[in-house]
Parts: sequence; structure tokens; C-alpha cells
Amino acid sequence: DNVFVCWNSNPGEVINGSIEANFNRVKDWIQLVHINQLHRREYPWAELFTLLKTSGYDGCCLAEIPGSSDPECVMSYYRALWETLCG
Repeated sequence: DNVFVCWNSNPGEVINGSIEANFNRVKDWIQLVHINQLHRREYPWAELFTLLKTSGYDGCCLAEIPGSSDPECVMSYYRALWETLCG
């Protein structure tokens, strides 16, 4: 009960453009998700959010976002991208 997986959204999780194989290995133990740089297309963000949704994930996502002189603007853009990816 005290052990769980934090999905960390690392490039090493991607195999041939997909995270599905690695995700499926640990999906039953994921209780936290760390996301970053949603604008980077090297990571399959849409696939991650689809897999989280279909697996029944109901936890939270921690976003690592660089500082900004206009954080409200950055957060509004981040939210728009988040909502697009979550479909």
C-alpha cells in the first residue's frame, strides 16, 4: 500500500514513438504523473493522456513549468494545451 509508481514522462519511456508498452507494464500502480514541456513533440503527450483516461487514472499531474514574468499568461496557454491534449 505504501509503494506506487510516479509516471515521470521521460524520453526513455518512448519506444518507436509510443509509450504504450511501458505504460501497460505499470498502469495498475500509477498514482502520480509528472509532466513537463507539453509543447515538445518528441514525447507522445496525447497518447499519455489517452492511456491515463482509459486506465481509469484519477490522480493528479504535477507540471514542471519554467518561471515566467507573466505566469498567468503562461498558465492560460498551458491550460489550453492541456485541454486540447486531454480531448
